[in-house]
Amino acid sequence: MRTYPEYDILFGLFFLAWCQLATYGNPLSSYNCCLQYETPFQACVPSLDPPFVGNLDQYAMQFSLQHHNQAFGLTARKQAGESFCWHPVTGRYGFNLWSTFLSIEHKKYFKHLIIGDYQIGYGQGLLLGSNDSRFMGTDVLSIIRNDIGITPYTGIKRVGLRGVALTSILGTIEWTGFLAINNLDAQIKWNEDNRPYTNWINRTGKYDTINKLKNRGTIQEQVIGCTILKQYSTNESAIGINLLSHRYNIPIIPEEALHIFYTFHGQNALATSLFYRLLWKRAVLFGEWGITFPCIKHYTTAFIKGIKVSLTDDIAFMAALYRYGTGFYNPYGKAFTGYARSNAQEKGLYTGIQFHPLHGLEIAATGHYFINAQAKPELEKAEPELEEKDKGHRLLIHINYALDRRTQYMLQFVHRTVRDHNMHQNIIEENTTKISKANQNKFKLHASYKITNTWKTNIAIQYTNCMLLGHTNHGYSLSSTQQWKRQENLQFDLQIHYFQTENFITRLYFYEPNSMFSDNKFKSYYGTGMAFMGSARWKLLHWMSWNIQYKLKHLFRRVIRMEEVEKRIMPLRTVHSIGIQWIVRF
Repeated sequence: MRTYPEYDILFGLFFLAWCQLATYGNPLSSYNCCLQYETPFQACVPSLDPPFVGNLDQYAMQFSLQHHNQAFGLTARKQAGESFCWHPVTGRYGFNLWSTFLSIEHKKYFKHLIIGDYQIGYGQGLLLGSNDSRFMGTDVLSIIRNDIGITPYTGIKRVGLRGVALTSILGTIEWTGFLAINNLDAQIKWNEDNRPYTNWINRTGKYDTINKLKNRGTIQEQVIGCTILKQYSTNESAIGINLLSHRYNIPIIPEEALHIFYTFHGQNALATSLFYRLLWKRAVLFGEWGITFPCIKHYTTAFIKGIKVSLTDDIAFMAALYRYGTGFYNPYGKAFTGYARSNAQEKGLYTGIQFHPLHGLEIAATGHYFINAQAKPELEKAEPELEEKDKGHRLLIHINYALDRRTQYMLQFVHRTVRDHNMHQNIIEENTTKISKANQNKFKLHASYKITNTWKTNIAIQYTNCMLLGHTNHGYSLSSTQQWKRQENLQFDLQIHYFQTENFITRLYFYEPNSMFSDNKFKSYYGTGMAFMGSARWKLLHWMSWNIQYKLKHLFRRVIRMEEVEKRIMPLRTVHSIGIQWIVRF
């Protein structure tokens, strides 16, 4: 195995040069390329056992070529702790994860063809969902999923399908067929008959230790399915059916303690669902009913049904009821994931209302109530009053007021009740674990003011408290964001946070205005300290731009998570990093 220097990105630059040369022979309608490099100057004490196989630098490369109705894209990324390595036997070609696709649309005999990595979204996400709706926003109407069909997958996580998908139209019927063969990560074990099996599949897609590399691509998944969709002229009403088949080359046999979360047992599974979306006056009725056969001996059903009503031009209401039977297997569809790691035995109710009582004032309120048919295994050790069915809820009230074009205010309140482990080391006795109901409240006040046409300022205050095991834990923060923008050529962002939390449970989240090439724009902080983030975006030419970002975090008081204790990681008080991003688009 040949390991390349970890600061080398010649492979990505070579591929960029190849794409640039290709433009001379075949004029392209559009071309997009992105290269990113990020390095932390300090991170944590390197006491992890086993150690990381690489350093903590991060590289990312993404580019796409489009000519008329044809498109080609590629995404690659090296995450912190991984290493550049050329080893075809283990499927490592420079970067550890690759995502690529070829897309062709609007041909004579088909509507859309994708070869490579893709996602599918039909129905309400019971079996096939292109994203995970978690109701973290304020738009209560976003719960309804549209039939987006097949789309290229440009991410770097193991959540998409890899193979071929084809959509065609026959009269008024749209049908889609797809085939995917995914090499997934799992730890292989051997039974008494010397036959391989695994307990569960790891879909995180990170290979920063030797053990994770050994489990890379050890199990193969084959997915075959089709969708038949009938859309009406209004394009608001539709009805369809999904058919899906899963097959694994190695059986999945969960451990007894994991049966609640990973209910699938075996090598084969079949599933089908019926979905609809009907428009009636000012209301939209939507839903999906599905059935899965995780094994030959039994079947499991699930359903989602709801209604969205526009009472007036200023008032909208929505309600949705759902139920997942025990053992419902849907690895590529998660419409509701309230508390459990898997929604295989969950039922609940989601409600929401949004209205505009005054000009510039918007109020939204949502509620999510859910209950699991079986409690977590940890609850067997809990107090008698907690041995009931596992319940939880989440309430959100969001108020947004625009005083004028320059001034805006936002007030948000969140209350949720879940069960969780106690994170306090001074309360947990040695070799014992206490489980209790956790009630958490979050308040956030945000104000933004546009001082000039080029300068915008934001101030935010957050407070959270969590009651767990008879103790109330607090956390609060004060942050300020300044943004200077000169037309479309130059932009500066400056963000400063002060935060103080007692533990990891009361951690606070901050939105980063310039997340560069990142999957998550929200960053969590815990402990007591300050954080600074500065970024500059410079559009050198109309087809080329540079992004530079610097981050600094200093902790006056550290909070060590239980996972860090188990892995023997000691976070440092000061962490800072720099990231550079280069984008070419024409």
